[in-house]
Amino acid sequence: MNVRRLLLDVDDAIARPSVLEIADAVANCSGVEALNVTVGEIDMETVGMDITIDGENLDYGEIAGRSNRPAPSCTASTS
Repeated sequence: MNVRRLLLDVDDAIARPSVLEIADAVANCSGVEALNVTVGEIDMETVGMDITIDGENLDYGEIAGRSNRPAPSCTASTS
């Protein structure tokens, strides 16, 4: 199945990873052509955000796994 758009509702600890680290990691995943991060809420411990990802043949498992780890990075497989 060709997944072309994902919308992730992410609640992240303020300390790590930062919003920019998450965006950078997701942007480097295979198939990602564009992404938009919208911060909806900030409280003492968490940041609530929606991440909209557009592309071709998006791999939800890869993207979701990278969006919730400290200092994440995607690596594209060439095999």
